[in-house]
Amino acid sequence: MTKYLDLIESYPEPFHLVLCNPQADELAPSLPNVSKTKGVENLTEINIALMKIVESLAPQKLEEGRFYIDILSDVLLLQGKATTRRWISELVPRLKARGFTVLGMINPSMHNKEETEAITSIFDGEIEIFEKEVEGKIRKFIAVRRLYDRSYIEEERVI
Repeated sequence: MTKYLDLIESYPEPFHLVLCNPQADELAPSLPNVSKTKGVENLTEINIALMKIVESLAPQKLEEGRFYIDILSDVLLLQGKATTRRWISELVPRLKARGFTVLGMINPSMHNKEETEAITSIFDGEIEIFEKEVEGKIRKFIAVRRLYDRSYIEEERVI
């Protein structure tokens, strides 16, 4: 949560946050750009909060809108592969139809490959950030694994 506090305060107009946590009231200030739900158990409640934000935005602001979903691993752990895939399969097209680029984060070390692929395959692309040892030092890398209808560099890059 703390990683988003600076963004919330620095960009009150374009940045919105839906905090899905039972202690949401204690974790984040009450601001117009912060919505709160009790957790990831109720996906309908999350959808309502998300769509309220989308509906409140002016149409011209949606042209370059980004939607980042940081709860995929939590939802997958709690709800399971089928429910999570159904939820994302319904949510992503709705957001894309409104002009958003939708990004999602999943921790692949928390899930088996089949679960991870069931979720990531819904998105138009996949970017992996990982660490590996190079010349005795641990380095972070980024690699585009797939990107629908776009050209991209296939080699890994140090970040």
